[in-house]
Amino acid sequence: DEWVSVPSGSEDYSYTHYRKNQYEESLFKCEDDRFELDMLIETNASAIRVIEPLMEEANTSRGNKVSINGLKPIHFKAIERV
Repeated sequence: DEWVSVPSGSEDYSYTHYRKNQYEESLFKCEDDRFELDMLIETNASAIRVIEPLMEEANTSRGNKVSINGLKPIHFKAIERV
């Protein structure tokens, strides 16, 4: 899986003169937290999709080494978090 970050919607504009009230601040923080959680869930799911075939291969290889070349740094980071 490859990740691409593209700004959309209100992120394209500069809000230097825009003042947010406390409710808007809370809403933006909730949206940011939810986005971060969605990214973590998808990263973990991606790691699982890559690791499951490796686990099956390891279970059938009976002592032979299994290559982890398919794992990317983002997958290792997901494993570290777990």
